[in-house]
Amino acid sequence: MTASLRRIGPSRGGVLLEPLLVLLRHAGLIRLLALRELRDRHAGSLLGLGWAVLQPVLVFGVLLAAFGHLARGGSAAGAAPLPTDFAHHMLAGFAPWYALAAAVQAAAPVIRANGGLVRQIQFPVAVLPVKAAAAQLPLLLLGLGAALLYQVLVFGHLPPTLPLLLPLLVLHAMLVLGLAWLVAGIGAFVADIDPVLASLSMVALYLLPLFFLPGAAPDVLAPLIAWNPFTPLVAAFQDVLVWGEIRSPGAWAFLAGFAAAAFVAGHAVFAWLQPSFAEAA
Repeated sequence: MTASLRRIGPSRGGVLLEPLLVLLRHAGLIRLLALRELRDRHAGSLLGLGWAVLQPVLVFGVLLAAFGHLARGGSAAGAAPLPTDFAHHMLAGFAPWYALAAAVQAAAPVIRANGGLVRQIQFPVAVLPVKAAAAQLPLLLLGLGAALLYQVLVFGHLPPTLPLLLPLLVLHAMLVLGLAWLVAGIGAFVADIDPVLASLSMVALYLLPLFFLPGAAPDVLAPLIAWNPFTPLVAAFQDVLVWGEIRSPGAWAFLAGFAAAAFVAGHAVFAWLQPSFAEAA
């Protein structure tokens, strides 16, 4: 089987371009499948697609209501003073993590759940993890929109670093898609990956710079937060939306490398495993 995988998998020269080509060649199909997944998810409900908007709005609204009372600038000893407030700081970082975690968890069972499509020789199987991740896009857009609207309404201005949001969203998309391809490939053979990812995403939530202001994390958690590979992602969004400056260029450099590596390696692993999907689905 190894020889078969090597023959069907992408050539070394195409490893860098192949993920981009999947997105460009099948953009229309990905959009159609993502919209269908959103409709099917809420089929039969009273609000239908309205739940795709209402559910994240409720989540982000509860966060703002729960943490909005905290004093502007933070009061924890050793914490760096915030230019906005704790609620805004947490929402700016929570939205990209929430969307990433939801996308990765949705992609894990996508091969097993679409056996009929996987067995069709002409169907581009690589679009399945992409459509699963794309269906979570409302979580990200509504979360970022809520953070920006909150800043305008409460503080009367937008961050000067707002133009950096576009390249940051590109890095976020690369990271999400790479991880989606990776977990979908593994999930085709290992069903246990679904509860494992759900548990890890819950634990990781508390090991991100969300519930503690910079410099205020407990000593036992501070090194775990600092070495969490997803901390630069959250910190970068907080730089753009909260701080209005790039506070840690090293974190941005790590995020760029992490996103690019995940994008290429995730698709490469998926393509290497793809010849065996029909048997596993």
